[in-house]
Amino acid sequence: MVLPGFVHSPSTQFLVWAGSTGVGMYAVKLASLVGYKVVTVASKRNWGLVKSLGAAAVFDYHDPDVISSIKTWVQEQGLGPLKKGLDTISENGSQEKSVELLGEGGRLITLCKDVLILLLKAGFHLFVFSVPSPKNFDSKGVDVHRVLIYSALKPKNEDDFRQMVEWNKEILPAYLESEKLSKGVVPLKVFSGGLDHLPEALDYVRQGKTSGQKVVVTLK
Repeated sequence: MVLPGFVHSPSTQFLVWAGSTGVGMYAVKLASLVGYKVVTVASKRNWGLVKSLGAAAVFDYHDPDVISSIKTWVQEQGLGPLKKGLDTISENGSQEKSVELLGEGGRLITLCKDVLILLLKAGFHLFVFSVPSPKNFDSKGVDVHRVLIYSALKPKNEDDFRQMVEWNKEILPAYLESEKLSKGVVPLKVFSGGLDHLPEALDYVRQGKTSGQKVVVTLK
């Protein structure tokens, strides 16, 4: 991310894979704020949402021809190749599709490590979930940079940590003060009334209704 006031050439295109996720919506908003021409993928029902956040073009990731459709769009813009991108989900083939779009010499940020282990304690039970990187992954000459929030918060990861400090001390306050960024970027589905409504909220998530929004359960 760059400091407020720095604007990219309007010919600089940026890919956000899965623009209607929580991370994706902020990525579309922030990238468009600094001047990128953002192309993203999302379900058709969320196209209006991501366009309102600044996306220049949105494609349906369900479309089997989505890669060729995006490449055609990029060519039609006459702005040069698409070389920068963010994969916000890093699963179900998203990394492979992203590097295919960026091609040799491109740079892709993904939000996963080679192997991510998540631990969840529930009573006396311990559940372990493993999310492996794609097998035999071919980066096609793309520089793939994998980042996790918890790793970016560790000072030993100097570059990521430095940028996180810069974001919290300089960039975010400046965007908020200028009102270029405010609450409401990500739509919320709020369950009020305390933790008694947690089962209802979890059922809402299980039914797959959270596309284009985040679920919040208030404590009171």
